[in-house]
Amino acid sequence: MSQKVVIRSFLETLATARNAGNSLTLAISNDQAIDFRSANKVVEGFDLPSSTEPDETYNFVVVDLPLGMGRRKARIGDSFLSIRDNGV
Repeated sequence: MSQKVVIRSFLETLATARNAGNSLTLAISNDQAIDFRSANKVVEGFDLPSSTEPDETYNFVVVDLPLGMGRRKARIGDSFLSIRDNGV
């Protein structure tokens, strides 16, 4: 069983247990680890303000953030620093 299937199953079970009537998924990461597409609304990237109405409310929100990404060498001045890809 893949990691995405386990995460999706966990989120669907949690949403059911919490009686999540109106759910939202914010898919911010480029390499999405969370596949909770059964949410009432899925917003890709940072497009939340233009993708939702000001009076919309959600009682279950899932956010897929770009955490734990690999490292990359970045040149800063005359030095090279090893920083995470999501920090570049």
